[in-house]
Amino acid sequence: MAQVKGTLVAMGGNAFEDWKGMTPEVGDVIWFAKYAGYVVKGDDGKDYRLANDKDCSAIIQRKEGEPC
Repeated sequence: MAQVKGTLVAMGGNAFEDWKGMTPEVGDVIWFAKYAGYVVKGDDGKDYRLANDKDCSAIIQRKEGEPC
């Protein structure tokens, strides 16, 4: 599967309910499916990907800079 990494900037209230143990938090760097969701342009001009939590496969680095 093709994977890309990105920073989690927001998530819904029910996100990652099915995950056991460590779950991602806003600010974490994660791996997610390359073709998941869709890309939108934010008011700040940056591109953001809206995707389902099921498309996230791993946490790479915590927001504090600690590797997982």
